[in-house]
Amino acid sequence: MSSVAHKRVIFAGMGCAAALVAFMIFGVVLAVREQPTLFSELATMSEYATPATSAAALDSLEGMNWAPLGRARSDRLALKPVGTANGAVIAATVWSNRRLVTSMVPYGDTALSGTRRNSVWRSYAHHAAVDSLIDAARKPWRLTGEAIDVVDSTRGILATTLSPYVVMNTTRAMLARAAVPQLGDGDQPTNTVVVFVADSTAARAVVTIARALEADPVLIHVVTGLRVERDALAFLAKRGSADAVRSLAQAEEALAAGLRGLHLIRIAGAMPDHSAVLAKAAGDPSLPIAVRRELLISIGYGWALNAQEVGGTGPSRERIAVLARLEAATLPVALRPALATARAAARLGMFARGFTAPEYQTLTAALRTVW
Repeated sequence: MSSVAHKRVIFAGMGCAAALVAFMIFGVVLAVREQPTLFSELATMSEYATPATSAAALDSLEGMNWAPLGRARSDRLALKPVGTANGAVIAATVWSNRRLVTSMVPYGDTALSGTRRNSVWRSYAHHAAVDSLIDAARKPWRLTGEAIDVVDSTRGILATTLSPYVVMNTTRAMLARAAVPQLGDGDQPTNTVVVFVADSTAARAVVTIARALEADPVLIHVVTGLRVERDALAFLAKRGSADAVRSLAQAEEALAAGLRGLHLIRIAGAMPDHSAVLAKAAGDPSLPIAVRRELLISIGYGWALNAQEVGGTGPSRERIAVLARLEAATLPVALRPALATARAAARLGMFARGFTAPEYQTLTAALRTVW
């Protein structure tokens, strides 16, 4: 090979290496944009479970009281559905907008008027997503937990899982709309204090959407709905709604139970030798369907919270074996896709695991963090 040709090969190799480095940097930047708290949460949450913490979580699940999740509210805050169009599809279309994930909309109603937090919150009052979601809330919702991916089935872990970030961002924008007067052409948003109407459509639309999510057979959706409902009820209670005052305590109790239960299931699933116990619990018809679904998911994805399985040879064969023994025909229809998802997750290759693990580890971070 001539020296000129040799140099060309070297330069070509250097170019490929530079392109690879640039691609990796782009991937990191994209990850930060998609999940604003990804690295900070991983650094502070210590999500990896130890055998001791996982065993303690499994023991705690036996005494878990799931009753608060199923208690209906005795108020008249939810909007009455009108028409036949599926409001869930409209909402899913809004929530599939990836630009909404990169926003960090604060809940500014507890901040003093004129502060940055309150001002940023109010600035989202006239976001285009607000009108679409109010429209969605006025229609009946048909959520199955597996139909939510009709709009976007490319979302990392679990194609059917909504990002809590985008749901919370948009519903906080809806509450900002309820707190900010409508603007005419040419007007600019202000921090003017306005008299709030107790049955504000925007605030009640948030309550409606929250309760629709709570009826879904996906536990992360249930808990997200409870978090959103708690914020909306606190907003309404602050403005004199007697119905909101009555329901707020129930919503807070259900949220506490849902968050604790979701965390316990995930930590329990981190150890592969818990798979058989979790699979047996998933077959218990006395448990809420969303809880049973999460138990299956925790078997398939639990390796993401196990440092040995993430950094070693991958998911334990015990997970794969337990999931293989489960017969889809013996499970309710709503759980069968979850079983297929869990089986696929337990067989992910090293490259796919590298992208999936951080998302599973931080999926619930938005529900525990107040910004």
